Amino acid sequence: MVGIVLVSHGKMCKGMIDSASMFFGNLENVESVCFEMDENMETLLEKVKKAIKSVDKGKGVYVLTDLYGGTPTNCILSLANENVRVITGMNLPMFVELLGARLCSSDIDIDKIIKIGRDGIIDVNEILCQENSDDDCEIL
Repeated sequence: MVGIVLVSHGKMCKGMIDSASMFFGNLENVESVCFEMDENMETLLEKVKKAIKSVDKGKGVYVLTDLYGGTPTNCILSLANENVRVITGMNLPMFVELLGARLCSSDIDIDKIIKIGRDGIIDVNEILCQENSDDDCEIL
């Protein structure tokens, strides 16, 4: 089973694990690393290295980060290699899909996971207006 490490500004990654646990129960080989306001990049990098080592069972590790160009992503770029895949812009749909995919197969289609993350961004108001077929639909 591939390992997963979530890295975010603040405690977002802990919240994502808490939410995903509602679907999957206890999550094995999943760690979170929170970048706190008073930390420096060296401390963050050491925490991420430790988390990767903790979840790496020989099948690879996916590190999901919250924001491209943000400190957590920039800090761990040096860790990306054939065993550690860094994906940024994480959201709950992509995390849940990755959790499910690793249960079904050792061959993860990361392009599909990323697409699901993107497709999970929906303007619900627009859908409601389309369903109402009202040219003057204003929900907000």
